[in-house]
Amino acid sequence: MLLPPRECRLLLVDDEPANLDLLEAFLEVDGYAALLRVTDARAAADAFAAEQPDMVLLDLHMPHVNGFDVLRAIQQRARPGEFVPVIVLTADATPTSRLRALDAGAHDFLLKPLDGVEVRLRVRNLLRARWLYREQLAAREAAENERAAREMVLSAVAHDLRNPVASIAMDAELVREMLPEDEHAGERRALARIERTAQRMHSLIEDLLQVSRLEHAGFRLERSAASPS
Repeated sequence: MLLPPRECRLLLVDDEPANLDLLEAFLEVDGYAALLRVTDARAAADAFAAEQPDMVLLDLHMPHVNGFDVLRAIQQRARPGEFVPVIVLTADATPTSRLRALDAGAHDFLLKPLDGVEVRLRVRNLLRARWLYREQLAAREAAENERAAREMVLSAVAHDLRNPVASIAMDAELVREMLPEDEHAGERRALARIERTAQRMHSLIEDLLQVSRLEHAGFRLERSAASPS
C-alpha cells in the first residue's frame, strides 16, 4: 500500500541552503512533511543509514565529497534487497555526468534550474515504484513461507506414513504365505492386491521424501569421464 506523502521520509542533500528551501517548497505542495536536510555531503551517508529514508534527492557537485561518492556510499549503506530511489539534481547537463550518476546508483536525473511540477512528478512516480517493489517483495516472501510450510507438512506426513504402509505390505505378504493356496485362493489374491497397493504407496511416499530432500539440499553434480561414442 502506497504511503501518504506525510509519512514518506525524503533525504535532501545540497550544499546550498537556498536550493534546499526551494525543494522543500516544491514538495510541501503535495504534503511531504518528513524532509531531512543535509548541507554537508560528508554527513549524507551517515544520515541515510540513520534515517533510512524512502527517497534521496541529491546534488551532484558539492565541496568535500561529490555526489558520485555519496551515491556509492549510499549503495553500501542500503539494506540488502531494499530499493531506495535516488534523484540527482544538478546543473551539469553533460552526458558523461548523467552516465556516471546512473552507473553509481542514481534512478533519475533532473537539471537545474528545477521545475516544481517536474520534481513533484518524478518524486511521486519513484515513490510509487518503491512501494510496488516492496509489495512484490512481500508477496514473494509470503509465497516462499507458504511453500516452506507446505513442504514441511508434506515431509512430516510422508515420514509418518512410510513405516505403517511398509508394515501393511509385509503383513499382507506374511498372511498370504500362511494361507493354503488350494483352499484360500480368493483370500490370497485379495492379500496380494493389498500387498501391491501398499508397495506402490510406499514407493510414492519415498518419491515425495526424495523431492523434499532435493528441494532443501539442492542438486549435487557428479562429474565422470565419458567414453567417446
